[in-house]
Amino acid sequence: MNNFYTIGMAAQLSGLTDLSIRTWENRYQAVKPKRSSGNQRLYSDEDVKRLSILAKGVKTGLRISTLVQMTNKEIEESIQKKLDRYENNYIHLAHKALKNLELNQLNELFESASIEMGVIQAMDEVIFPFMNQLGEHWNKGELNIYQEHLASETVNSFLNNQLRSYQSSKQNPIALIATLPGQVHNLGAAASAVTAAIAGFHTLNLGYELPSEELIKITKKSHAAVLGISIVFPGNTSLVRKELEVLHKKTPDHCRLILGGCSSRAFNTKQVFHESRDLQHFKEILLDFRNVITNGPEKNDLYRNKKE
Repeated sequence: MNNFYTIGMAAQLSGLTDLSIRTWENRYQAVKPKRSSGNQRLYSDEDVKRLSILAKGVKTGLRISTLVQMTNKEIEESIQKKLDRYENNYIHLAHKALKNLELNQLNELFESASIEMGVIQAMDEVIFPFMNQLGEHWNKGELNIYQEHLASETVNSFLNNQLRSYQSSKQNPIALIATLPGQVHNLGAAASAVTAAIAGFHTLNLGYELPSEELIKITKKSHAAVLGISIVFPGNTSLVRKELEVLHKKTPDHCRLILGGCSSRAFNTKQVFHESRDLQHFKEILLDFRNVITNGPEKNDLYRNKKE
C-alpha cells in the first residue's frame, strides 16, 4: 500500500526543506505529487525516495539540473563514484600527511577539498570521514595519542579560519552554536558554526559543555535568532535530556532551537525540536529561516519553537 505525505513530512523524511522541494518541483519537475481535495500536495513513497536520492546527489556536489534527468540507480552510481574518489584521494592523502607529520600539507588538503567541492561538502565528505577513521584506528590501538591531537588541532585550526573567512556583520541575524554538559566533542559544533556563517548569520561558537541556563542567558543578551546544539555521542543521556528540557521551556520565542549531530535524533523522538540531518540540511534550514526573518515571522510557522 502506498503512503502519502504532506510537504512537511516529505521534507523531514528526505532531509530537505519545504522551499527546496517546491523549487525543485516547479523548476525541474523533480517529482509530481498528487493533490488532495483541498489542493494540498501529497507525496508518495516513491516521491520521497526520489527526493532523498536527489538530496544525496546534490550534497555530493552534483547539479540538480543534471540529476533530474537521471534514474535513481544512475544517481546512486554517480554518488558512489564521487565518494570513492574522495576516499582514494583526499582522505588517503590526509592519513599519509598525518603519518609523516606534514601538518601544513594536511591543512592544504582540506583547503583543496573546500575549493573543489565547497566547504560544507568538504566537511561532510572529507574531514568528518577522516576523523571518524582516526577514531576507529584509535579503538584498535593503531593510533598514537599525539597523532590524534595533531589531527584535531589541524582540523580545528582549519575550521576556525573558515569561520573567520565567512563571518558576517553583527547587523546580520545571530547564531549561537554549542554543546551541552557531557558533550566534549567540539568538531560538530565547529563545523556547524562555519555552516551558519556561510548561511549569512553572525556566528558565535560558544564551545563545549555549556549548561542550559548559561545558554539561555547569552541567547537573551545577544538577541540570537538561532541556537544550534550539537549532540555527537549520547553520553549521560539523563543529563542531556534534563538540559534539553530546560532549553525547550526557556528558549526565547525570538530564537530558534535546532539540534544536530549523529546522536541528536535519540533526544528528539517526540519531534519537539527542529533537527538538521547534516550540514547541508542545516544550511538549508538556516537559509529558509533567514527568508522568514526577511519576510516577517508571521508569514511562516515552520520555525516557531515548538512549545506545545
